[in-house]
Order: sequence, then C-alpha cells, then structure tokens
Amino acid sequence: MSYSILTRLGSATVFVAALSCFYATSSSSAELLVSPTGEQMCLLYYRVLHAPPPLDDFAKQAASVQRANEFDKTAQEAAERSRLVAALDTLADVKFLRINIAMSFSEYDTSLGEYTLSGFGANDYVSFNCFGNHHVDLRIDNSPYAQSWTLSPAAAAQVLKRNHGMRNIIAVSKIEVTGAEAADNGGHVLVGKAREVQIIGQYTNAPLGSFAVPEK
Repeated sequence: MSYSILTRLGSATVFVAALSCFYATSSSSAELLVSPTGEQMCLLYYRVLHAPPPLDDFAKQAASVQRANEFDKTAQEAAERSRLVAALDTLADVKFLRINIAMSFSEYDTSLGEYTLSGFGANDYVSFNCFGNHHVDLRIDNSPYAQSWTLSPAAAAQVLKRNHGMRNIIAVSKIEVTGAEAADNGGHVLVGKAREVQIIGQYTNAPLGSFAVPEK
C-alpha cells in the first residue's frame, strides 16, 4: 500500500492519502468521486456553489501553457480551457467523496465506550491545492458524531493489539457533499458530512474496523 500525502491543515494532523484499496459502496460511479485531485475539488466547489469557475484564469496556470512560446500560447490556452470544461462536466452528478485521511485515535474512554478520532474535529479540515495559488478546504460538518468510534472494551483492546500498539490510522471516509461557501478570508470551502468510515492501520495496513456515522 502506498501513500501520497498532499496536505496538512487544521488543529490536528490531517492528511489526504492515496490508498490502493477501497471498500464497497452503494453509490453509483457518477455520484462517487474517489481520491479527488486538487483540480477536481476546485471545480467541484464552483459546481456545488452554482457559480461559473474562472476557467480562463485556471487555463493560464497550466504547465503546458506556462511552457508555451508566444506563437503557441493562445492555442494551448484554448486547448486547456476545453479540457477544463470537459472535466467540469464529469462532476455534474457527484454527491459523495471517498478520501483517505491519516489521523490517530485517543486512549479508550471507558465511560463513553469509544475511541475519539483526531481528524474529524470541529476545527479540522482538509486542503486541496489547485491552479497555482488556489486551494479548496473540505470541512466535515458532523464532526462530533464522526469522531466517535464506539467499541466494547474487549474489541477496543483488540484494535490496539492488531495495530501493534500504535494509534496511527488511515480513515477511509465516504463524505456526502452538502454545500459550498466562501470563507471570510476569501478562501473556498466545501462542506460535507462523514457517512461511512473504514479504519486501517497506517503502518500495519491492518483492517481495524468500520462504522456508519449516525444521523443526529
């Protein structure tokens, strides 16, 4: 299993990682975007916001356009813009994301019967870079429920044992996209709710469990 770490932001350590395995989903392929790139997240932001993206500006940031000489630049920009229009069209039906977030789990809380997952806190978000200095932040809107990994004491002890005593995990997360908003600082924010989480040991690759996030 290989990891491609893209970013870290928020109060906890939050990474987007590329994994070679995903678990089954009931969503159609058109509705589910797996391991989205920064470009896809940026275009999806504008799609969800129902606002036209600045495709002309984005096209100018493409490496092929940046490398083009003065004779070829106009044609390269037009070709890149056409590519972005096609890429935007492929996102028309997207309702869910499958992303892989490196995080950790707390010590077991015997009073609540749960571990707490670090990467789903109210102040945590995942940032995707795109088109030069642009970026989109993904905020999980149901963090209190997504953070709670409920287990019996015996099951919790087995999780720690299977992960060789380590608390580092990858949360393979199905996120429902619920909105988009412009941040006060001028940034771009996609809002989503965690719906399903599968937990894998970050360094052991051991399957540790899964849970559906309750609707509350």
